[in-house]
This record gives sequence, C-alpha cells and structure tokens, in this order.
Amino acid sequence: MIKMMMKKMNWIRDDSIPCLRDSFYSINKIRVGVWFEMVFIVTVMLVMMIDQVTKYYITKNFFVAQSLPIIRNVFHITYVQNPGAAFGILKNKTLFFIIISIVIVVLILIYLKHIPSNKKLLRFGLSLQIGGALGNLVDRVKFGYVIDFLDFRIWPVFNMADMAIVFGVGILIYEIMVVSEKRA
Repeated sequence: MIKMMMKKMNWIRDDSIPCLRDSFYSINKIRVGVWFEMVFIVTVMLVMMIDQVTKYYITKNFFVAQSLPIIRNVFHITYVQNPGAAFGILKNKTLFFIIISIVIVVLILIYLKHIPSNKKLLRFGLSLQIGGALGNLVDRVKFGYVIDFLDFRIWPVFNMADMAIVFGVGILIYEIMVVSEKRA
C-alpha cells in the first residue's frame, strides 16, 4: 500500500529506485519561480521608488504651476497637482480612485498567479502596471491628488507612474496581439 502511494506521488519509479531527477527538477522549478517572484517584486519597488523620488524632487524644487522649459514648446517640467484621472476627468473623486487602484492591483495579482513562469515579458508588463498604480495610490492617500510634472505641450502632464502603466499596458497588448497570434 505504501509503495503504491509513493509510486503515485512519483517518489518511486520502476518499483524500487527513487526518482531523484524529478525531485531536482521540482527544486529547480521552485528556484526559478522564486527568482521570477523576486524580479517581479524588485520591478514593482523600483517603479514606485523612481516615481516617488522624482515627485519628491519636484515638490521640493518647484511651486505649483511652475514650468521649466527643457525643449521650448516641446517638453517642459511643469508641477501640477492632479485631483482627477487622465485629462483631468473625475476631479476630486479621490476615494473612488483609491478603491479602483486597490481593486486593480488585487486583480492583477490574482491574474499573475495563473500566468506560466515562461511568460516573462507579460509578468514584467504587469509588474510595471502594479508599480505605477501603487505609485499614484501613494500620492492619492498622502495628498488627495497625484503629482504630475512631465509636460509634452500637446498632451496632459503626467508622471513616472503613468509611464510605467502605459508601458505595461503596451506590453500586455503586444502579448495578446502579437505573441498569441504566433502561437495560433
């Protein structure tokens, strides 16, 4: 009975020899999984850190609405306090954005558990999205608004967290449209 259970659990192969190769494979699979989790966590933390450090610098060195031309009429550093979302929509709905941000982060984390470890690019894109969402969430909780400062004169002012979210969404679109089509 015990021998049969061990065989089912793949501890024994050929009725007598322990299957060490499968054990090593499982251990290596765990190591690779842990490594991917660490890369994911480091990416999230780096995005948040870069976002928060740049926003801190802006708040300490600029006053609200101050603009510094880097390339005149093309790119400026402009300190903006954004109480809404992109393009200034839904102004002063801070609690709504806090709840939405938390829900989105939780949903991405749940989705992440179902992504195979070989989907490195997709995992990286999701880590960018989570890092960006958490970076803006920190602002909303701390100040009630998001600090924006990257100003390409033809587009609303944005920040590093917004860039990470957009790059993450771009990677997600690439994975869905290009990579999945190659497999089909």
